[in-house]
Amino acid sequence: MGTEHIDVVRRRTAVNLPPIEALSERYRPTARRAARAAMALAALSGDEQCIIFSQLCNVLDPGIAVAFGSASSELWALTQAQQQQLRADHEVAAALCRKLGKRSCKELPEAKSVDCSDKGLSAADLATLGTLGSVLPALETLILTKTSAGPDGVPRLAERLGAGALPVVTFLDLSSVQLGDAGASALSAALGRGALPRLETLGLMYAAIGDAGLVALAPALRRRPALEALYLGHNPFYDEGLAALLAPPPPPAGAPPPPTGVLAKLKTLDLRRTHITDAGLVALAPALRRLPALEELDLIGNPFGDEGLAALVAPPPAAGAPSPPTGVLTKLRVLDLDETQIADAGCAALASALDSGVLPALEVLGLEGIPASDASTAAVTEALARTTPRALWRT
Repeated sequence: MGTEHIDVVRRRTAVNLPPIEALSERYRPTARRAARAAMALAALSGDEQCIIFSQLCNVLDPGIAVAFGSASSELWALTQAQQQQLRADHEVAAALCRKLGKRSCKELPEAKSVDCSDKGLSAADLATLGTLGSVLPALETLILTKTSAGPDGVPRLAERLGAGALPVVTFLDLSSVQLGDAGASALSAALGRGALPRLETLGLMYAAIGDAGLVALAPALRRRPALEALYLGHNPFYDEGLAALLAPPPPPAGAPPPPTGVLAKLKTLDLRRTHITDAGLVALAPALRRLPALEELDLIGNPFGDEGLAALVAPPPAAGAPSPPTGVLTKLRVLDLDETQIADAGCAALASALDSGVLPALEVLGLEGIPASDASTAAVTEALARTTPRALWRT
């Protein structure tokens, strides 16, 4: 049955049927109301009645649909199979609510934060949670770390997130979940369908995402206009995956143009202990410097060294330019370079960048565990102190 026909049904029922509240368990219709409802329903076909019933079905609060199905004997007969399925789905949802520590299903739609960590949730439980994405209007924070669902859990959840699901969730943490490349692809598909439209913070640390997974996920992340924090540390991707996120190749001829204002609100980017090399950072440095809101950049434990750092903080001047461009990374407050391969030359480039005003907002700098000499790291800390007297550093 087409969309146009469904819209006609909605218009007809908006005029002829009593308010939905009159059909709830709390306001069970009187005999007179039931008679009026039965007369209105008699004007609709059986298919139309079943469409309305299906739109009222809510596994967390099935009472409205059940009351509506009781409005006439014909509708009761027509919706028997649907009511049985609704009852079964409600029992499954109720079991999930109990695992989440909710006393009843009615508590879950009112919850602003749900922490699924260490709750013993199975892949089937996460699939059920995915089907509930459209009936959780208050949920803002969803934490799914350290579940026991296995590698199929998050993909099954993501597959059931439709357009507009989890409409006000701003914080989603999937860290320490074996998401893998397949899970990253499933999450990308869900985001592409319009799920999580207000997502601001996404945690994907220790999620076993490789290059293929990040390449699949990157386009969807680049289309999240509200994204402010992205945690990708401790994943086995290399330069290729990060390039897909920060500096993808231009689309082929005839393809839709890429979105504008990509990652314009991104403030925090955690890339610790991935596999960013000198060549990768040299290639990606221009894209990193173009992130206008970037405040925190975590590069702990990556194998790049002096060449990569110089490209990031002290890019060579354009042909004919008298000095390096100013204004790059102007909002960067935290730069963590612990346990990278930065040596004396990299420290010299960093100190020069600080003195030239390339990093005017820098407050926290990490240089622990790098192969540079004490004298070189001391020169950097002195330059930082001149730039920001109250700055903090680790060497």
